[in-house]
Amino acid sequence: MDTTELVLLTVSCEKELLKGRTLLQKVAYFVNELEDCGISFFAHYYGPYSREIANAVDGTVATGLLKEIQTDFNVPKSDYLEFRRYDYHLTRAGQRYVKLIVKDNPKKSRQICSTLKKIHKVLGHDYQTLSIAAKTHHILKYEHRPMDSGEISKVARSIGWRLSEHQVENLCEFLAKLKLITEARPSRTPHR
Repeated sequence: MDTTELVLLTVSCEKELLKGRTLLQKVAYFVNELEDCGISFFAHYYGPYSREIANAVDGTVATGLLKEIQTDFNVPKSDYLEFRRYDYHLTRAGQRYVKLIVKDNPKKSRQICSTLKKIHKVLGHDYQTLSIAAKTHHILKYEHRPMDSGEISKVARSIGWRLSEHQVENLCEFLAKLKLITEARPSRTPHR
């Protein structure tokens, strides 16, 4: 399944309007991690970000498979609040295309929808929670060592992310439920 198909299937499995690029990026991040899709993500302002996902979204909007709706908010730009949101839903052409994806890849399509349900059951639909969880996981993945919440917060600051130790500790429990990390709490003592 290619990145465009993954994006369309993700929007389809969401059932309603997918609210925000950030939410789409974070959901795709976790699907990628849980389903080993091979999509590259790098540290970006709101957490792990994929140009492949962004390009697939832009391409599906340009070809009329996804409808993009822009909403502007009167809030100052911050680490946790979007000042503009782009929402997505499938067009009729997109719905037909998703039917073809499901027909060609029924097992993988069911698996991805099941994974999305699991992500939302554990982490919810809030882009802020998903963003913080993705940042925490991204740091743990790339540091590739046990870390306590203070160390995770320090690494986050070094790449321009603000994560409190409390946020990290809370979200590690959820990451463990998703089987993305082995411990429900970050290590209390640093391992070197």
